[in-house]
Amino acid sequence: MPCTLRNSPTSYPIENLIKIMAKTVFEPNPRVHQIFDDLDQYLEFCQAFGYMYDESDLYNWKSYAYQQFTKNQQNKAAKDMWVIDGRKPEDRVFRKYTNA
Repeated sequence: MPCTLRNSPTSYPIENLIKIMAKTVFEPNPRVHQIFDDLDQYLEFCQAFGYMYDESDLYNWKSYAYQQFTKNQQNKAAKDMWVIDGRKPEDRVFRKYTNA
């Protein structure tokens, strides 16, 4: 007679229980996959447009880099920091403050 678990609601034999437990019961969550896909896209955007990459800025509307990322995702013009930072110093416009 096979050994069974006493407190088991279905009282499977142990040999069958091990086989049942070996099956994959974990179903991947599609939200987790979406988050990692968004992180990969955000990393590619930051590298391409010259923004500081910080994982905590994803889905943070207060972050300027994430605002530009969402503009780029909507096919709108996002600011390219490589172009802005690559200008020559004499091309930049600085205000001269006077003590008036």
